[in-house]
Amino acid sequence: MAEIRAENAGLRAQVTNLQIENAALRAQITNLQIENVALRARVTNLEAENVELRAENIELRAENIELRAENTSLRATVEQFQEQLQAAVELLREQHRTDMEWLGRLGGVFPPL
Repeated sequence: MAEIRAENAGLRAQVTNLQIENAALRAQITNLQIENVALRARVTNLEAENVELRAENIELRAENIELRAENTSLRATVEQFQEQLQAAVELLREQHRTDMEWLGRLGGVFPPL
């Protein structure tokens, strides 16, 4: 009978140990589930941030295209102004040459500039 009681006490101890181990495993599972939820939330936040960054990237590309177009237009305007300025310089040179010829023909009537 004592043998049976001792075996029974051993089995109860095993049951208690298994219950403790079971509780520890359940706690680990709960912690892993909590970590899983936190990681899923982090992934969701990163995905949202990724979408925001992609949208910002698209906006910046559009702005880049607009600025390039404006730059091209401004370059064309500068080229036009340079051409007009060059034509004006040529006209002034021709006018100056003509004026100098007239002054030369008039002789001493006008003092040199």
